[in-house]
Amino acid sequence: MSDTNSIILASEVEASKQALKNAPVVVKREVAEGGMFASVNEPDDFKRKALTFNATQESLPMRVLIESGEAIKPKGIIVRVDQLENEEKDGTITVDNVPCVIIIADDGTAYMSHSGMILNSVAALITTYGEDVALWPDGIRLAVIEVPSQRGRRFHRLKIVF
Repeated sequence: MSDTNSIILASEVEASKQALKNAPVVVKREVAEGGMFASVNEPDDFKRKALTFNATQESLPMRVLIESGEAIKPKGIIVRVDQLENEEKDGTITVDNVPCVIIIADDGTAYMSHSGMILNSVAALITTYGEDVALWPDGIRLAVIEVPSQRGRRFHRLKIVF
């Protein structure tokens, strides 16, 4: 699964779209027609909006967290739909709407992914702890892990670590 705005496989696009269909209602409602779900733990409205804006502009790929083995304390979660180009086998270019998950760490660094599995993990977090990141338990730290499929492909998921 690609973590940047590069070409991704049609099967990956479909997996991401399916993950969005399975996301909590609040996420689906907010991202409908190009909107964005954002929950950022920052009481100051100006800083919350600035963190959200900056995260959408300056996100690192989540694979950085896999490579470093670092776990982050989430300060915010953003889900939006990105338009990604996909080159077909015949060379034609199509544009697909693909969900994008951005997690803002407590130091303000943002990490993004177009992975349907990451979106499923975020959906599970929202279902378990609620849509307001400010109300999540203080000790939650997230790691991005890579798991292989039976066919040898690699998928990313979130894991709560202690």
